[in-house]
Amino acid sequence: MNSIRQRIVLRVLGLLLCGSLILSAVSYGDAAHEVEELFDAQLGQSARVLQGLLRLPQAQIDHAQLAQTTSFAQHRRQWRRCAGRRAINPTTTC
Repeated sequence: MNSIRQRIVLRVLGLLLCGSLILSAVSYGDAAHEVEELFDAQLGQSARVLQGLLRLPQAQIDHAQLAQTTSFAQHRRQWRRCAGRRAINPTTTC
């Protein structure tokens, strides 16, 4: 025969497990939605850049400046990642 204490502990642990699973599923859904929005925004930005480039005649496109601009965007992303790491651990060198 199970004691009352064992039954209560098992029920509480079961409820905690169920609650944790529900919260995990909701958090995963929210995170997936946010990531999808970020990818959509990045795709939209890339489409606007491409559309702008296609509107210009080929002779007007400064390829060096275009390469520098895209290189700057990559460096900016790397800097943001590094800044995030430093916020967590100030002794981090990137």
